[in-house]
Amino acid sequence: KAVVSTQSTGMATVEDVPNVVNVMDMVDARSQEITAAMEALLTQSSISVKQSIPFYMRRRAASHNPRRLPARVRPRDAVVTATKFKFKKQRTKKDDSTKATRLETHLWHAKRCHMRDLWGYKIAVSTTQKGARAAYRAVNQSTTLHDASFYSWISLGHTSLRTELQERLRPNPFALNRALSAHLFDKTCQCLGPVTVFWVSPTSVFLRMHPAISHHTNLTELFSGLEFKSYCVSQFVLNGVRAMELLTKSVELRGSPEVLEVWRQMKEDPYSYDIMKGTVIGGHAVVPPAKFQTFHPLQGCVIKQPSSRLSPQHKLDGNVLFEAQTEFPDLSFQDSADSVTCCIYRDPASGHMILVLPRGTGNRIWIPLVYNGGRVIGLEDIHSLATEQGLPHFPEDYPDAPAGRSYAESQSAEKEGKELRRPPQKRVRYAELGISHPFSAHWSSLVGDDFIVDRGLQIPALPDKSLVVVRVMCVSRGNVRPNARLYYTSTRPGSNPVYSPQDTYPIVGYVTSGGFCLSSGQGAGIGLILSSVWSAMNKEGVLLVRNTTTKHYRYVRVEAVK
Repeated sequence: KAVVSTQSTGMATVEDVPNVVNVMDMVDARSQEITAAMEALLTQSSISVKQSIPFYMRRRAASHNPRRLPARVRPRDAVVTATKFKFKKQRTKKDDSTKATRLETHLWHAKRCHMRDLWGYKIAVSTTQKGARAAYRAVNQSTTLHDASFYSWISLGHTSLRTELQERLRPNPFALNRALSAHLFDKTCQCLGPVTVFWVSPTSVFLRMHPAISHHTNLTELFSGLEFKSYCVSQFVLNGVRAMELLTKSVELRGSPEVLEVWRQMKEDPYSYDIMKGTVIGGHAVVPPAKFQTFHPLQGCVIKQPSSRLSPQHKLDGNVLFEAQTEFPDLSFQDSADSVTCCIYRDPASGHMILVLPRGTGNRIWIPLVYNGGRVIGLEDIHSLATEQGLPHFPEDYPDAPAGRSYAESQSAEKEGKELRRPPQKRVRYAELGISHPFSAHWSSLVGDDFIVDRGLQIPALPDKSLVVVRVMCVSRGNVRPNARLYYTSTRPGSNPVYSPQDTYPIVGYVTSGGFCLSSGQGAGIGLILSSVWSAMNKEGVLLVRNTTTKHYRYVRVEAVK
């Protein structure tokens, strides 16, 4: 006999169960429970509204367009969407003063270059496509383009400005409306770094300097007693045989009649003119819309070459170009709808063409420069090109400056950390090679902690153990790497390297920048040696160089840096 369990009696027989069940009565009695269950399924279910739609009616972009949903589920989706975003917390931007400043072209560079935080800025150090060899080829065939907007500009004013700057700038050049090269010193006669000087008037001057100088030096205290003002400007550096052509193709210059006439002639035949170093041109730059219609017009076109690049037909003087300009261009001027206040000058040290614009107008000029054939390079490529030219680069080749010492310490820590991450069997055994400081130049053992570098700036009371900047080039085979040791020798140079298990030669200096020189096909670099050895060599001669990863010594020629 079947038994059915009930809550009232606990036990019941089949005869107790009714034979007929009225469905309507059952539904009426349980209507509240059924309604609550349906509401729970619709609102508290883990299945979303879009997941409740049959597979054949689902669309990938349904979440972006609610009208793609069936009409019967749109009200439910609207309720869920409104509830989802109603209680979402708004993100607030944190005021982080230590965050690196981004340049105007940061988004463009971040997609194509490797970025690093240096001296308070986000700077492109190298591109993701090509290296130093491509940059060297671009200089010889077209034009390289670099955003140097991280450089600092300051203006100084005083009634007797030349006298006030006599001990802080060496040499203390003076020429109105021209770009001049000098070095900045502090009150203790310590070199801070190279600067570019623009004399606007005898009582006003502009200084362009590397951000590492202002990052490690209190400029307000250094120039105390002078009218001090800083500027944030956009600066683009053009280097190459087609730099002037790229500039004339990308922008139109408006200014005095003399400047317009010279600009027109340059545009017709850019190779017939050679702007002298230090020349400054002020005016208004205009970007025609038609410049965006073609891509890379410099490639594949035939340009008439001059008979001699070293002896051009015309040489332009900055004083002549600036006769109609009563004052230096106002770098804080806000651009208008059709033109931008600009300043074009040729760097007196490197010879690069530099375009200066007010902050906020860089992207307007940057895109035409890129689209008209400029190859963008990074900070590492700039350093390699300077070594190729035989010019010292800041801050790598300035170990006497605070910025140079700080940069060398950071690079040493980075290289040491990279070496320690390698397996022990793959590391270089520097102890067996006799190298105590493989990742940096040990200047304290050579000249002490506080030393002075003689760069021909007529520094009074030079100590006996001062240093001289020289260029080293391999006599035959071999390469020169940074932090390589320079040794003095009296033997004649040979083609074969000299092997010695120990340091049998006296150290006279170190290499700060080095690599393979593509123009000469041999290893070359920039180094610093003792001034006493340089005088004994009659300012030219042969030394031995040894890299930190070998025991072989190679002969190198030593020349003065111009």
